[in-house]
Amino acid sequence: MKYLFTFFAGVLVILAAVFTIEHHTLLFQLRSYIEGAYTFSGVAYVFLLFSVGVYLPLNAIPLIPFGAGIFGPVLGTILSIFGWVSGASAAFLLSRSYGRSIVERFAPIAKVDKILESIPEKNRLFALIVFRLVLPSDMASYALGLTKSLSFKHYFIATTVSYSIYATSLSFLGHSILEGRFVYAILWGGALLVIFAFSWYLLKLLRN
Repeated sequence: MKYLFTFFAGVLVILAAVFTIEHHTLLFQLRSYIEGAYTFSGVAYVFLLFSVGVYLPLNAIPLIPFGAGIFGPVLGTILSIFGWVSGASAAFLLSRSYGRSIVERFAPIAKVDKILESIPEKNRLFALIVFRLVLPSDMASYALGLTKSLSFKHYFIATTVSYSIYATSLSFLGHSILEGRFVYAILWGGALLVIFAFSWYLLKLLRN
């Protein structure tokens, strides 16, 4: 229930932030500037998401609707997936290479251990996908890097699947709000909540 409450709160914050941006003239000024340096701006956006994925106290989720407002829902989704997954992968590999010493700099070890203990042993890949849908956070990427029995291949597949689902939903959610299509925004927001709630339910079943 704690995760569900956090997710609801996060979606509400995203909706409020995107709605505010939609009425702010700075967004349109930024969009016109970016159109003159489209390739560079795309690379900069990917690098920003990558950096956020490596720097644990931040989270890439609030940036994705904004990226959709700049690049459109399709290209925004592609760039978001690439930047978000690459940053999460870098966090995993850093943790795998340097161990608990690097994780201690970013997160309390007690929370990291709790994350590790919650990962089911059976049906590991499926469980990992569900786990990443419930907790698509940077701290989880570092924590999973400490799990020696988990291969990078399985981590990468699970992270790509879960992040692709969220990046797509968030991009079209943000784009719908920016275009004033609030019925579509409600549908995308509802889809996000259903995905999270069902994943949370599945994770509880897998842990029991």
